[in-house]
Amino acid sequence: MSPICSARMATGELRIYKSLGSLLRVYRQWREMSQETLAESVGVSVREIQRWEANSRRAHIDSLHDFSEATGIPMQVLAALNIDQPIWYSLRKRRFAYSKLDEVQFIKFFSHNSYKCSQSPEEIIIHNDRITNDKQIKQILSSHRDIYGTEMSVGADVIKAAAKIIPEFNRIVFDHWGHYAGHTVCLPIKMDIYQKLKKHKVFEFNLTAGAMSDIIALHEGVFYFYSIFISNISVAQSIVANVYQSLCTQKIKRPEKYLMVRAATTTEVKEIYDNIGAKVVFSRKLKKEHMTTEIVPTMYEVKLDAEIRRILNHAPFID
Repeated sequence: MSPICSARMATGELRIYKSLGSLLRVYRQWREMSQETLAESVGVSVREIQRWEANSRRAHIDSLHDFSEATGIPMQVLAALNIDQPIWYSLRKRRFAYSKLDEVQFIKFFSHNSYKCSQSPEEIIIHNDRITNDKQIKQILSSHRDIYGTEMSVGADVIKAAAKIIPEFNRIVFDHWGHYAGHTVCLPIKMDIYQKLKKHKVFEFNLTAGAMSDIIALHEGVFYFYSIFISNISVAQSIVANVYQSLCTQKIKRPEKYLMVRAATTTEVKEIYDNIGAKVVFSRKLKKEHMTTEIVPTMYEVKLDAEIRRILNHAPFID
């Protein structure tokens, strides 16, 4: 296995960190970054980075904010480690948990219709809003690259067009510090566009801004959930509640004329969709040098009426 694949696997799973210094060292190794480069990106001296890594000095709160913005590591992770509070974190998935139980609850939340979870030490959600500007999209593109191991093929104009048509499903979440904590990108496309995706076994074929359609007005189409990032169980609750509430309250006269489609690229997401009975449309084989135990690009679909019934039967978010 190549060093790149090994690095992806090592940084993909949640592992426990007990100090800020230990995380910084692993982060730099993963990014193949020197102390000098990291110091420049955060706006501190190299000596300061060395002190943090040696755990001989706590970082100032302003430096933690800058570090979170520069690296994409959640502020909750940095703040906890800065006071020596152990935390579980995955560099590639950018997901964290305050305990192993939180991670177990995260998986159950999606794969077993178990929508109740333990409470984290603090409520991290402050704002769940529609995607509207270039800065937000830049953050989304960055997380997509780390989580999925690839650049997002659709452009910013596609995401903007989708957000205008179905703002309820194109969301970005921020924590109580105002830092990016999660997103969902859903592309509304006609059935014929979706058939081309299936025929060519690709995830982005012909997905331009012009290919986005008001499928609710057309009374038929596909809700294509193209990219999702969730940093923590609390973020999951916020995003899922919003999407599910929207699915069940939209004025869709004939839900059987719609599909929900999801591109799953990790074994974790694949297991979730297998458990809820979603149909596999296709799996894309990767070249040997690109394969890891994590990356298994698969497209799933489920009929909207069936998904709405499942939501109403299991999700306490819906009144």
